Amino acid sequence: MKPNKSKDNSVEIALIHLHANRNPDGDQVLFVHDVFESHWQWTDGPCKPVIAKLLAQGVSVWLMDWRAHGSSKKNKQPQLNHIEEMAALDLSSVTAFIEEKSGQPLTLVARGLGSQMVLLGLAGLRNIKRYILIDAGSVRGLRRYWIPGLKWLKQSKLIGRHWISGTGSEQEPVSLFKGQLSRQGLFARFRHKNTRQQLQTLQQLAGNIIWLCTQSSAETVARRHAGKQARIHRIKPSEVHDEIYKLVSSKSV
Repeated sequence: MKPNKSKDNSVEIALIHLHANRNPDGDQVLFVHDVFESHWQWTDGPCKPVIAKLLAQGVSVWLMDWRAHGSSKKNKQPQLNHIEEMAALDLSSVTAFIEEKSGQPLTLVARGLGSQMVLLGLAGLRNIKRYILIDAGSVRGLRRYWIPGLKWLKQSKLIGRHWISGTGSEQEPVSLFKGQLSRQGLFARFRHKNTRQQLQTLQQLAGNIIWLCTQSSAETVARRHAGKQARIHRIKPSEVHDEIYKLVSSKSV
């Protein structure tokens, strides 16, 4: 699909739709992958049986590839491919398209920086009945970047680089990590003036957000963002996919 919202008009987003036992009134679930990954993060490996069981139940599964990831075309201006832009322009278009096609409320499952994308884009998402976020990235700046020189050290490691490789099969443009660093430090709030509004929206929707945390740092992110309203499930990494299945299959929000 072509959102036509970015300054880069070559942006196209791949949205894969799986429906083995099609049920027009069945649940709709959108999966958003993590950094360095693609939709294969969900359809291969440990999550593959989960997808298969959901399809067998008549659940309609949607898989979004970030810009220039997986089945999405490489766009001409990858320097615009940062989490905040994809949250505001791409993710909102994807969820609106699914709502138009299905007419059903959507469950949104995301991991890592895919979860951060969801949190940053909350205000632009409609008809989402629940959010299942796995080890979510932070919308707030991290306190460790208050340490003098740490942000500069991280930025210096990006000098002269155009693409970054990581744990998955996909490379990321250096602009993505520069965008992440721009949210850090004591003065970041003056550059990202919409952070307060993003956090207010998060607070309003906290009852519909489930935080799956496999490490203490993810639990800290959840508590910093949602406070006492945080619905935290502290689990082992090996339990992530079973927990996803249990939560998606549950009829309760």
